[in-house]
Amino acid sequence: MEKTADLKKQLNIKGNAVKRTGNEELYYCKDTQKEQEKLKKMQDEGKEEGDIKRQTDYVGECEGAKKQSYQSVEKFYGELNELLTKIDTHVDDEEQQKARDEAKALPEYTKAKEYLQSAKDVIDKDGCDF
Repeated sequence: MEKTADLKKQLNIKGNAVKRTGNEELYYCKDTQKEQEKLKKMQDEGKEEGDIKRQTDYVGECEGAKKQSYQSVEKFYGELNELLTKIDTHVDDEEQQKARDEAKALPEYTKAKEYLQSAKDVIDKDGCDF
């Protein structure tokens, strides 16, 4: 049986996970872009091969972190979307429906909807699109 307090807790946990991973994805996008520009500048300036190799390796690590954070955004987006769909879906059980209706009135519900939209924007842009 669902209770409003349980739904509130789930909204907080899942909403904050979406927000955090979305912010991480944006950070890794910017970092990767910055490091790629640094690599290009090093190549254009004819820096030593060893320095270019190290920077190339670092760019690869940045891209790996970006990919992993993007997958996390997708995962947590799916979980939060599932919870919000569950709350938005009408049920015949009167107590469960009351808990869902009360959950919709919570500020956590509104925040979760906002976080979901932000994550959707990140996903739709395939992470980075500046």
